[in-house]
Amino acid sequence: MDEAERLVVLRKERQRRFSSGEMRLWAIIDEVALRRPVGGVNVLRAQLEHLIEACQQERLTLQITPFAAAGYAAPGAFSILRFTDPGMPDMVYVENLTSALYIDKSPEVDRYRLAMERLSIVSAPPGEAAEILRAIETDLEGSS
Repeated sequence: MDEAERLVVLRKERQRRFSSGEMRLWAIIDEVALRRPVGGVNVLRAQLEHLIEACQQERLTLQITPFAAAGYAAPGAFSILRFTDPGMPDMVYVENLTSALYIDKSPEVDRYRLAMERLSIVSAPPGEAAEILRAIETDLEGSS
């Protein structure tokens, strides 16, 4: 199995575990990414609908960083992995174009935690995510 196939398998397993209720997810997404029609307008519309539905799930906390948010707390995407086992320290997962990196050194993980905290502060509160997604969908309808 090559690296790309392995990453797909890992993603599918994470999705399965999230769907089954085994995992919680807190995601912060830049509004720019939610407006870019990669794959076409129909694909974007379906993605927005999926996110609107997902906002109803208790195990998902979704925040959207609006255009108006000043500055960025992080230069790219990353995931902080937290485990239920108190003996397992938090890790950071950073996926690049050709590979992925797991960071487990406490000072580095702390910097990512701080970046996540800053992003959560400049982003809209979780309760506003579905409304923002609907507004993006409405804008999409008006532009097509």
